Formats: sequence, C-alpha cells, structure tokens
Amino acid sequence: MAKSASKSEPGSKTGPVSKPRPASKSRPGTQVQSAPASLPPEVSRTPELTIVVPVYNEARNLPLLIERLGPVLNACVATWEVILVDDGSHDETRAVARALNAADPRIRMLSFSRNFGKEV
Repeated sequence: MAKSASKSEPGSKTGPVSKPRPASKSRPGTQVQSAPASLPPEVSRTPELTIVVPVYNEARNLPLLIERLGPVLNACVATWEVILVDDGSHDETRAVARALNAADPRIRMLSFSRNFGKEV
C-alpha cells in the first residue's frame, strides 16, 4: 500500500508544504515611528542587522571595536546598527559611546543606572 505524500515520515527531509503567512497587522493603538528626517536614508529605515554589545568599563576599547566592526558590517549588509548596553560602567564608557553616536548615528547606547550583572 502506498503512503500519502502529504505526511512526513520520521527522519524524512521533506514535510508537508505550509502556506505562506499573511502580513501581520499592527496592533490597535500602536504607531510605527519613522526616524528623524535629518538622518541619511540608509540610517532612517529599519536596519537589516542589529549587533547588541554588552559593555562594562570599556571606554578604551569601544573606538577600536567600532573601527573594526564598521567595515565588516558595511561589507555584509546595506543597513546596520550597533547597540551598546552599558551595565553601569564607572569609567568614561557612556561619554565615549555618546561621542561614537555623534560621529555615526548607527551606534546607539542603552545605559543602566547601576551594574546589574547576571541578575534576573
């Protein structure tokens, strides 16, 4: 007896074909905000890639990180952003991150009020 082609067998690399999902609708009361008009077009749309970097007392290393990471990201995707998550640094990490953001708005920062470490 022949088996049905619509069911997948254990270990089979093919399975049932699924229909494409319809585009999701925004929730009532939510609005999509566009980036400020002052940003270049490649920065104002949603980036293709976001890199999230946790930092703690990394003021000396941030410029080197961005210097090395920027060209790699430019070669990989058209639009990207780096979000630096400062976990309550005591050095000049925040000031350096602000300066990097002033030079390139694709570099962003989220700063915690204190060091949370691995707390839940």
